[in-house]
Amino acid sequence: MQNDSRITLRVLVPKIKELRKSGHSASQRKPWVAAALGLPAEPSMRWLRVAMILGSSMLVGFCCVAAAAQQPQAAASAPVARTSNAADSLLNVDRALAAESHKIGFVAAYAKAMASDARKLDGGQQPVIGRNSILALMARYPAGLSIDWTPEEAVVAESGELGFTWGRYVASVRDSDGKLVVEYGKYLDVWKRQSDGAWRWIADIGNGNPPPPGSNSVQNP
Repeated sequence: MQNDSRITLRVLVPKIKELRKSGHSASQRKPWVAAALGLPAEPSMRWLRVAMILGSSMLVGFCCVAAAAQQPQAAASAPVARTSNAADSLLNVDRALAAESHKIGFVAAYAKAMASDARKLDGGQQPVIGRNSILALMARYPAGLSIDWTPEEAVVAESGELGFTWGRYVASVRDSDGKLVVEYGKYLDVWKRQSDGAWRWIADIGNGNPPPPGSNSVQNP
């Protein structure tokens, strides 16, 4: 019965619309609606009223089904918006951290945003795990080391709790002869949103790459 109603609905609704567009009055549409519903060819007024009520009910049902079909599409787009907003938020966090490093220094800024169980994977070095071990590692960095990084992109999981940023960095320091040595590289930081809503990095991965074209800086071997 349900399948028959659906088939009738597919035929009845477009036909009613077609008759309306062609200028057929309600009285002119009644015989066709009655025939579509299997009523007598010369229906009484009672049957015509039933036919019109059924036709109207089917039209309402069709509209409800169409509206319901649109709801999953709207729901599916919502996570994308949330993810996009979270990615913008995380990217701004990394940018703010890069700006703060100019004021308080790279080590202090990086330590400020580090999680207690963070991992650090510097190029050419063994992995270092845990906040205290990472702080000890950065304490051995050359005095006067400056690292400027530029975040390029942030990606956040749909849950909004985990994400990563990546970008490029320029590390500079003067050697024992006072010559400025510069290293260019790229990095990827993994971030986790804490219970207080703040982002903290839980993994930092970085390694060098050739200097950009036109650079006159001396790079570490």
